[in-house]
Amino acid sequence: GIDDPFNEQQDYFLSLLQERNVPFLDLRQEMLRDHINWDTAFYRTDHHWTVETAFWAWTKTLPVLADMVPGLREKQEFLTDINQYETAIVTNKWVGSMGRRIGSFYAGTEVLSYYRPRFKTNFKVTKLSASGNPLSEKNGHFEQSIYNGWEAYGSCLPGTQSDIINEKGTGDVLLIGDSYAIPFCAYAAQHLRRITHIDPRDFTGSLPLFLQKNRYDCVIVMLTPRVLYFADPFVQQVRQELREVKPD
Repeated sequence: GIDDPFNEQQDYFLSLLQERNVPFLDLRQEMLRDHINWDTAFYRTDHHWTVETAFWAWTKTLPVLADMVPGLREKQEFLTDINQYETAIVTNKWVGSMGRRIGSFYAGTEVLSYYRPRFKTNFKVTKLSASGNPLSEKNGHFEQSIYNGWEAYGSCLPGTQSDIINEKGTGDVLLIGDSYAIPFCAYAAQHLRRITHIDPRDFTGSLPLFLQKNRYDCVIVMLTPRVLYFADPFVQQVRQELREVKPD
């Protein structure tokens, strides 16, 4: 079989956070508590969790975040009610990245779907460059701005690095995350006034300087164990910059 050390790596990483009193949420434990079926929580032909699972992950993250962002809890119940959304089927013949490597004849196909809000929405979504600067902008309701065709897993946002403004939301959050965070952002944006997604594998700017120019109530780091390894150059760069950049 294949030796997969990622759970052990995650356990070790979380133990280091606990030693330093850094708050964290272990979604693996939440999945066990909610009796989430692992086989259906992730795509069969792709390594990512489904868009629906990303929505569930946000409903588990929100109560923790609400303790840090004043006023956020007031919107929690309505916007996490699954009855306020409807399931939209993009295609029932989707093949993810793993399936494409061997072909649909062997891998088969599966359903690609998402939760569409039943309530009125309005967002300003800005695609960011590798350095964090604005490139392009889309405005409108969920399917005019956030929704982007969904032909591939990550197409629910205009890129791996995006900034979403929702003037009816509460709280500004910076999310440092990998591709799992893309659909997560789409549903977090229903609650938050602003959420900015930066992928440490793609970001080439200075994070301390970015944070000086952009103020946030909270920073979420949401990385799978495998990406924690690839994010090491990003972490080392931030450490060096923090020694050089003086806070204002």
